[in-house]
Amino acid sequence: MGIITDLHTHICRTPWKEMHLTARENHLKYIGISEHVYQLQETRALMGDFFLEGRVYEIEEYFQILQSLQEDDVHVLRGVELDYLPEIMPRLRQRLTEYPFDYVIGAVHELDGWDIHTYRDKPDISPESLWLKYFDAQLDLLEHGCIQILAHPLRLAVTEKQFTPLVEERLIDLVQRASQKDVAVEINAKDVILAPSLARVMVQASHRNKAMITTGTDAHYPEELNRGIATLQTLLSDGNLERTVIFINQIAVSVSGL
Repeated sequence: MGIITDLHTHICRTPWKEMHLTARENHLKYIGISEHVYQLQETRALMGDFFLEGRVYEIEEYFQILQSLQEDDVHVLRGVELDYLPEIMPRLRQRLTEYPFDYVIGAVHELDGWDIHTYRDKPDISPESLWLKYFDAQLDLLEHGCIQILAHPLRLAVTEKQFTPLVEERLIDLVQRASQKDVAVEINAKDVILAPSLARVMVQASHRNKAMITTGTDAHYPEELNRGIATLQTLLSDGNLERTVIFINQIAVSVSGL
């Protein structure tokens, strides 16, 4: 049995029926659609003139679309990706509690206004300091207590691939804290490609701490559902992680993921 869960996907750039069809072709049993808060009208309204990457949905419309995709062989979960923006976190958190999402993914995409996916305006600090700053932001996100999944904890590797033993130690601390908070750690297929050695450390730490894990691709297009899956499956098998979790009505359910 291969990986059967992907709780981190998006539909704002692609026809949702194509995403669902590809999920079935890939033998996924559970697919979570998790649009960013800035792609949903009711939460985007709190964010002002924020980056837009595709179609904006009203939340009720979004739920109706996901319900229309439900089939016996592929269960569609109602997710949302909460972008870490410290100044408006309380308002975003409150708004999200008004709707029946199955789970909230928390993700750090920027540090003090710098988009971690671009080299432009990258902070002039050491790689170690940058990684520690990134992990500190994720720790703060955990403290807000409003997420079920910590998304792609290694995504900084898009622009910073150097790290030190201290970075590995802080990553282990992050996994431990997530476990203590009953927040699942996402083992993201893209992260595994970007930072394989750090991903191995994260998997080992998840195993030692009995942390809940989820799997995801962060796919924005159907073909990305295949991205890095074989490597991800090997990593999980080597790390003795045989089960993942899904969330239904924000309750963790263990499934055999490998």
